[in-house]
Amino acid sequence: ASDVYKRQVLGVIVKFTGLTRRIEIGGRLSLPKGIREHFQTEYIQIYVQKNMIYLSCNVEESKLTKDSLFQIKKIDSVGRLYIPLEIRSSLHLMDYGDEVEIYIDNANQIVLKKRCLRCVFCSNKRAGMLSFQGADVCPECAEKLTDTYQKYKKTHCIK
Repeated sequence: ASDVYKRQVLGVIVKFTGLTRRIEIGGRLSLPKGIREHFQTEYIQIYVQKNMIYLSCNVEESKLTKDSLFQIKKIDSVGRLYIPLEIRSSLHLMDYGDEVEIYIDNANQIVLKKRCLRCVFCSNKRAGMLSFQGADVCPECAEKLTDTYQKYKKTHCIK
């Protein structure tokens, strides 16, 4: 995988898959087919560490701390995984509607992190973000971008 998609999240180097999923009613999360195929099992170990949820087939006990929340859950027949309430609560995820970003870490585990809307241009974090082709843009930057594009059209005689 390209290093372009690798980033550091809370001190852990991970590769962003480009996927986000919304928590469904009852705390279920629909796992993409590629993620389900990655595990090749219907039972997943779920644990929380460093404000992220890890999904794994085999968790090394040495990775778990006494504060780690750890459970084994089954993926249902339609590919959903129940994220237990105590795990969701530790990350301030609601029962319904919150989004998580899906990453893969160096140990080939799936990492879920609560999606935080930030402007791709100024990194501003606020309400009212516009979403364009998977990128979040704050209203101020959207306005600046529109103005810049209008000036560009005028100077390059584009209709």
